[in-house]
This record gives sequence, structure tokens and C-alpha cells, in this order.
Amino acid sequence: MQNSIETKELVFHQNEPLYLHLQGKDDEGIKKTLLEVDRIAVDLVPYNSSVLSDINGGHWDIYRYSEPSENCVSITLENPLIAKNPNADVNVKGVVAIDFGTKSTTIGFFKDNPHDKQLMRVGMGQNIKKEAKKDDFENPTIMKFENIDEFLKAYNSGKSRPLTNWNDISSSHAAFAHFNDEARADEFYQFFKELKQWAGDLKGENINIKDKNGIRPLQNFTKCAESDFNPIEIYAYLLGRFINNMYNGVYLRYILSFPIKYEKAVREQIRVSFERGLKKTIPYAVLTNPEHKFSVELGYSEPAAYAVSALKTYGFIKPNKPINYGVFDFGGGTTDFDFGVWELSEGKYDYKLTHFGADGDKYLGGENLLLLLAYEVFLYNLDTMRKNNCPFEPPRDGTPIPGDAKAFVKHSQQAKRNSAILINILRDFLENIDLFQNADDEKISNHDNIKYIMAKTLEIQLYDDDGKEVKGIKLNIDPDALYTTLSNKIKAGVVKFFDCLSKEVDKKKFKDLNEFHIFLGGNASRSPLVTEHFNHFIKEFETRDERIKLHLYPALGTPESDKLLQDLKLEVKEDFTRKPTCKTGVVFGLLDMRKGGKIDVNSEVSSSDEAKFLYYLGKEEHGKFTVPDDLKNIREEEVGSGNWHKMYDYTAENLELYYTEDISAMSGNLDISKAKFGTIKLNKEYDDDYKVFVRTISSNTIEFCVMKKDNKPQESGKLTLH
Repeated sequence: MQNSIETKELVFHQNEPLYLHLQGKDDEGIKKTLLEVDRIAVDLVPYNSSVLSDINGGHWDIYRYSEPSENCVSITLENPLIAKNPNADVNVKGVVAIDFGTKSTTIGFFKDNPHDKQLMRVGMGQNIKKEAKKDDFENPTIMKFENIDEFLKAYNSGKSRPLTNWNDISSSHAAFAHFNDEARADEFYQFFKELKQWAGDLKGENINIKDKNGIRPLQNFTKCAESDFNPIEIYAYLLGRFINNMYNGVYLRYILSFPIKYEKAVREQIRVSFERGLKKTIPYAVLTNPEHKFSVELGYSEPAAYAVSALKTYGFIKPNKPINYGVFDFGGGTTDFDFGVWELSEGKYDYKLTHFGADGDKYLGGENLLLLLAYEVFLYNLDTMRKNNCPFEPPRDGTPIPGDAKAFVKHSQQAKRNSAILINILRDFLENIDLFQNADDEKISNHDNIKYIMAKTLEIQLYDDDGKEVKGIKLNIDPDALYTTLSNKIKAGVVKFFDCLSKEVDKKKFKDLNEFHIFLGGNASRSPLVTEHFNHFIKEFETRDERIKLHLYPALGTPESDKLLQDLKLEVKEDFTRKPTCKTGVVFGLLDMRKGGKIDVNSEVSSSDEAKFLYYLGKEEHGKFTVPDDLKNIREEEVGSGNWHKMYDYTAENLELYYTEDISAMSGNLDISKAKFGTIKLNKEYDDDYKVFVRTISSNTIEFCVMKKDNKPQESGKLTLH
């Protein structure tokens, strides 16, 4: 079959949006629309007119991919145009990796050769013509809703490349720019930044978004059917339109990173949502070609994929002994830990990667820290907030809310917008904390936001509880207090990392453990506070155990990383489209870890396994969180294993239960006020022969029962922990 053919008849389904756009137009109008189909859909640069006239070119959307049916209509042209079979543009060797992140999403790919991995920027609109900058490849995970119904009408009109409109729903850089420049408080819910948080919400609460037509409810993510509006599917579709077009060709194989703490059902729903959205961008002639196979697979966790990039970048290409490593992946939403062993392999693989002990801190993320700092500034100015009736958003880590502030701390769109305004100012402080540490007045003068913070006063515009603008609000700032909060939060995360490391060392899973390599990952790990706290605790660790020497490696892509590479006489890549960084290293690692690649990956938790139980369970003893002996390994066993663990030696109608994700709970030194609280309710109190047992049935749900020696439960129930 010819790849490019000349045609004077364009055949469409009668309700297809492209046909409706072309209907009634003359040849010139038809050509203009055809050249702009991807501009309309995702604001890509219009195609050159040669696409429609060059006999070796051609347009996908006018290629007749099937015999006309009774639902088809045609448009006759005065002058012929060139149609192209999109099968000719399939990148048959290509693979695309996607790291769907809390703050940003990165895309890496190779087209013909696995050793020529590159990054892809999306959502740039017409700015795609401008020279790329490093940050362009960290694509904001955000959507803007203008007209959802119009978008869905087009989206649901066919199976392939529908002519949706970027003005109805946009995403990534374009949506983020609008959010920063244009969004008023009453428009805040038209922007949806919490895609990943919505997916992982264990509470399963319904939330509302809005467009210009009004409010639209979103149900629990795992209950989204194919017919429901699913923002993650649409986000994937928009990404796919940037990936699959007549500039790039067609990619059929996709690998997703997966959040290790999300339940299996959530991870699979994310995969399915991406599969549906991405598949919609594949030309129908390709989808129906039996020679091609479209696939979206869950690869590996973000920190494990980053570890591969860090190990290879830092020269562990032909290690003469097993390399024991840990990753501290300090991202936008969470901090993830990963531990493992990297070594040479034989036969079909070059390397063997065994990783285990995945853990982390669900609240230690750059965006969560910024929200906490904004909250502290609002509390510091509570009288001003009260006077102007300006609400603000609470932090996500459960920080207590003072009683006199509760009326102003809420999740309303005015509160969220006020917090977002202040976060935009505080971001400079977080990302340039070294200027504060060194009191570099000359450099501070180039950062207006830091200059205001250092001056301890700030004048901004906020919104009151009714959504009205309140201009000229003067806020007092205590930069020393903000610095202390940042330092203490980061220190706590580093302490958790070393607690996890000690636990893994005790399990004796590492090999020939006399050296240990720590890789910093995630954009937030660029902070000098992270390095300072790590250096401190490395010394403490080495003092306790002189057998092990620890090595700390700066986040990839930073000046510190480049200098270390130079000192090690290793390559420093200048082309940032091919250079792994502390964020983009994940997609480069996913591509290296692909099935059929040269790395034999052995994972304690794979994408097909259920998530581990999230919490340590305990009781209060003298103001401290205490884990009963029988419950110390409950997070290690498979969820739903059926194993009962003794929780109480006694019964009562109300039994107080404490729980936490903080690994320091195992030390017995965690203050009970830092734990969460729940109650196991029994119908009655039993005699002394009865005990209360618990077992896990999901990552955040336990079953409890009352039993005695004959192991016959007297009563049972379930308790969900949040």
C-alpha cells in the first residue's frame, strides 16, 4: 500500500468535529484548518503547507483508513491534497517513559537507539519555537478547565485523534502560566493541580471542580468508569497529543513510574487512565493494524528508577564489587527512600539491581513545605487576617490549628488562592535558602521576593471570605522562624532515612557492606539544608558503626554534581535534553529498566504487588508511642496475609489505638502527641481470658477481633485509618 496518496475526496464520519470544522469551506479554508488541527487541539505550531502538497509528505487526518460506511460523508476538493498513511510514521523501536509527578511530569524517550535517550517538553504552545530551557522539560502537573462539556463532546466523538479544543481544557506550562498570571480567587477551582493527590486519596472523598459553566463534582478516582469524566485520562490524552503528531511520528510503547505507597487498585487505575488517554492520540489506521501493538505498562518506583540514573552517571558502570546504595528522593509532594544493591550480571543482562526497604515521608515535599511556611506567616499575622476577613489553607501534615484561628483556616477557594499567592513569594526563599544563610546582600538584591522577606515586611493583595480583593495588606515576616521550620522539617526527614537504613542493615540484605552510597534526588534535595543534615548524620552513623563508610552524592544536574563528576574525571553532559537531573533522572532510569533491556531488576515490591500497610500501630506508655512486640513487623508482611497479631492483653468497650507512619515510632521515643488516634469499639468487656487481635486487610485498614486460647473470634470489626 502506498504511504502517500493524492486525493480529491475527503471522507469523514458525519459527526466528526474535523468534518464539522471543514464543512462549507473552500479549498483554502480546508487547507488552513488541516494545517492547524494540532494547533486547535494543543496549540502546536501549524504544519507547513508542504504537508498537503509534497508527494512524499501527506496528512494523517485525511487518509482513508477504512471503507466508507453509511455514517460517512465526503467533501470534494477542486484541487487534490496529499494524504498519508500514519503507519509509515510509527517509531517501531521507540519507547516513551512518563514520570507522573505531584508538581511536575517528565517525559523521556528514545526513537531508534536506547542509548540516545532524550527529554520531551509539552504544553508550551507556540513557545515551542523558542530555544528550550532546562526547566521546560519539567512539565507542570496542572489543568485548566474552561468548557468541559464542549471538550468531552469532541473527545467522545471518535476513537482516534478527536479535534478537541485547547481553549476548552489546557494543561502543563500553558495552564500554569494562566494560573500564575490571571487566576482570581473565584477562578481558583478552574485550575486542578491535585491530580496525583486525588488519585491517591485513601479517604475517597468526592471533590468539586468548576469551569465557566459552573461546578462539576469529581467522584473517587478508583470508581471512575470509562464513561465518567476523569481528569487524569484527559491529562494523559493532552500529553499524548504532544507526543504523537506529524512532527514526532507515533509511539506505541509507554512506561509509567508508579508511587509505591499507592494501593494496587489505584496504581492500576492510573495505568488504565493513561492507557485510555494516550490511545486516543494514536491514528486509527495504526490502532487497527495487526502488526502494531499499543501498550502502557507500570515500570518501577520513582526512587528505584532514579537510582539507576545516579549509579550510571556517577561511574558505577563496571563495578568490581556489589554497590550498596540508598536514595533520598525529596520531591514536590513526598520524600521517598529506596535501598538496594547494584552489581554486574552475566548472560542476557549487564547488571542486576536488587532493591528493597522502600519507605519515606508522605508530608516532606517541597510544595507541602511551602504550604506550611505560608500557614506560619498567616498565623504570625492572624490579627491582620482577622481584620480583613482573609482565610488561609491548613498545612497537610496535621499541624495543630490554634483555637482562635480555626474560623480562618479552611479549604475554600479563597483560602487556597491566598495561600497560593504567598507560596509564590516564599518559593524564592525555599529555593535560594543559601542566600539567607550567607546573608549575600548583593545576590539578594536580585530577588525581589527574598528582599521583601529579609526586610521582614511584605505588602500583597489577598481575597476575603466573600472572594473580594483586599489590596495593600501588610504582613510581618520572621525569616529566622521560617528558616528554623525548614531546617527542622528537613532534619526530621533525614533522621527517618537513617532510621530506615539502620533497619535494613540489621536485616543483612546488603552485600559486603563496608561502603554505602547515598544519592540525593528530587528538586527539593538541591537545598543546602539537605546536605548539611546528611553530613551531620553520616558522621554520627560512622561513629556508631566504624565498619561502614558512607558517601553522599549531590542531586544530579546541579553545579555540585557537575563539579564532583569533573573531580572523578567523568563525563559532564552539556546537552540538558539528554542530561539526567534530580527530577528527569527518573524517566532516563525507567527507559534503562525497560523489559528487554540490560538490567535484571529484582524488587521487593513490584507494580503488581499490593502496597504495604502504611502504619505502625501502638499504644501510649508514659507519653510515648509504644509498639507491642507482636506488631513490630506488621508493615513487613503482605497485606491481607490473614495473620493475626495480639494488640491488647485485655478488652474494653473502647480501646484507644495510636498509629503513625513515622519510623521513629519503633525507637520508643516518639511523643504520643505526634501520632494519630483512633478507637476500637467492642460490644462489651470480656473476661481476662480474652485478648484483642488485629490484622491488615488493606494499606490503611485493619480488622480486629476478640479471641481466647481456642482461637474462636467472639466479635470482630474493621477500622480505617487516615
